Amino acid sequence: MTRTVIIAIGAGAASAFVFLGTNVENFGALILGYLAPMPLFLVGLSLGSVAGIIAALAGVGTTLVTAGLAFAAVYTMLSAAPAALVVRQSLLSRADSQGNIEWYPAGLLVTWLCGIGAAVFAAAALAMSGEAGGMEGWIRESLTTVLGQIMPEESARIADIFAPNMPAIMVASWVLMMTFNGALSQGLLVRFGRNARPSPDLAELEVPNWVLYAVVAALVVATLGSGGFAFVGRNLVMIFAMPFFFQGLAVIHAMARRTQAKTLALIITYMLLLFVFWSAIVVVALGLVEQVARLRQRFAGPPQDQEEE
Repeated sequence: MTRTVIIAIGAGAASAFVFLGTNVENFGALILGYLAPMPLFLVGLSLGSVAGIIAALAGVGTTLVTAGLAFAAVYTMLSAAPAALVVRQSLLSRADSQGNIEWYPAGLLVTWLCGIGAAVFAAAALAMSGEAGGMEGWIRESLTTVLGQIMPEESARIADIFAPNMPAIMVASWVLMMTFNGALSQGLLVRFGRNARPSPDLAELEVPNWVLYAVVAALVVATLGSGGFAFVGRNLVMIFAMPFFFQGLAVIHAMARRTQAKTLALIITYMLLLFVFWSAIVVVALGLVEQVARLRQRFAGPPQDQEEE
């Protein structure tokens, strides 16, 4: 147990120092900061949820001592608390009627992350409701100020483009960051035989039905509301649509298994996602259609290699 605690504390400190690198005005340091949650996931997904909590607390303590309360609060909100929660949920399991172990589903893990992002955004929007223009006005002013130092002639126009949807963009980026770190950590642990649970199959990822209802409710608010209500509704639509992006990818993975060119199909998919913005919207739409039409059940036959046998 002592060895586990020492490893967890060391991982938490490592995570904190990586995160502290984002305070340096260097692009490479910012990229490195993207990997701050990884030590927490590596410890938690190998040594258990208690070790994950210890690592998260050690990271918070390290940032508090070295960078102060404000930075520690940001680290807690962006890395430590979400990583500890995801690790805990990931390691939950139960036995089915046949005695087989069922692990906490990946679709719910993604939904947890999006729910956290939505809750933080809603709380921030409420806290800023007394400001001139609300949260949207504050974001627009902040973007104009920052961009004014780089491109003063275009700063206002660019701020007008991004301000209405900036919270959803930031939450989506954070969800992708946490998902990437969790998946990469699990992959490394499996590679070295240190994983506490088997890796979930992306092709089988499913989003709970209530998320679709949340999207519809947010869409109603965005359509019928005005001012701050429309702003909140519009961003919540995009945040709650995020789990369907992963479900869309699940459909693509499932369908790719039915072809002889599985690897090529997946390479093309991810290349499009990297370089063509609208491809992500198509994947989200595919995930939404899957929620209603169950495409994987309707059209997915046996895998190609089974057909050949």
